[in-house]
Amino acid sequence: MKKIYLFSFVLLAIIGSLVGFGWGDMGTIDLDQVTLSTNESSSTAEASHEEDHEEEKINEQELRIQKLEEAAERGAAPHIPVLTYHNIISKENLKERHYGNDGNLSSTIVLLEDFKQQMNVLHENSFLR
Repeated sequence: MKKIYLFSFVLLAIIGSLVGFGWGDMGTIDLDQVTLSTNESSSTAEASHEEDHEEEKINEQELRIQKLEEAAERGAAPHIPVLTYHNIISKENLKERHYGNDGNLSSTIVLLEDFKQQMNVLHENSFLR
């Protein structure tokens, strides 16, 4: 179940970033701009169409640049804190090797009871669901 939530979160993040950079509205064309007068000759129509197409490319590029600048002004995505646990061991399973020369528990080891307490605090403060 957790894999589904993680996958959904990552997928939504990717879609959100693509839409934020303006990729969600690409491909839309205003039909009023594309319609040509029936009195124009085919060569004039082709030249006009090419000019419109070039102008459309420039407008799309300017819009994309504007959206990227706006995204840069908003700043980077918020930081995502990552907790790293090397060893989670219950008190019953502690060995002599888990203690340093000074007699204290190694800094890479967290007691299972402490880990559970930390997860409860995160859950109660809506960091975990």
